[in-house]
Amino acid sequence: MAGKKTWIVMVLCLILLLIYSCLFPLPIQTILIRFTALAGFFLLCVSLIIGPAFVCIGKVCAPAIKHRRRIGVLSFIFVLIHFLLVLVYSYNLSLLPIFTSIWVFIAVPAIIILFVLALTSFNKVIQIFGFSSWKLLQRLIYVAFILSFLHFVFNIKNAFVLLPNGQIFVNLAEILLIILGIATIVLQITGFLKKIFGSEKTVSKPVN
Repeated sequence: MAGKKTWIVMVLCLILLLIYSCLFPLPIQTILIRFTALAGFFLLCVSLIIGPAFVCIGKVCAPAIKHRRRIGVLSFIFVLIHFLLVLVYSYNLSLLPIFTSIWVFIAVPAIIILFVLALTSFNKVIQIFGFSSWKLLQRLIYVAFILSFLHFVFNIKNAFVLLPNGQIFVNLAEILLIILGIATIVLQITGFLKKIFGSEKTVSKPVN
């Protein structure tokens, strides 16, 4: 039941992102490019938040732990669709921007890493690699996240727009996802520190 609640919340968030993206008077391909980018980054953040949230909070986040890999795979699917849409509609199938734009260039290794991690996210693969080697490979997710976050931040368009009437339009989806990205980094650091100091306390605790 708890697993169902996790996915219900995820789907609702994605639906809200899609609805919000559709509010803008833009061509359908632009809306899809924006939505897949937002959805992919959102899911990537969630997949990385679950672990440290479990370390910090405990039982509240326990049901979501087993869904991390699936959420990560779903993130890759959205990122891949985003990349293909950009390649078709923005660059007319030209690969030149990969080498002429630094922010496009850094997105490519992120996609490759997410692809590798998605391919190796199955239990059969873990058995073949061995858990230790598989876990080491999975740590590449942090590299993919950093590259994705940089790509996302520096490709934000119209996050703050000065309107003719003097008011400022705020693109809530993009701003909230930046905050989520920062929260992901903070939680990762917090969870890491808690693991270190928690293990030190366990080791130093006297045995009666």
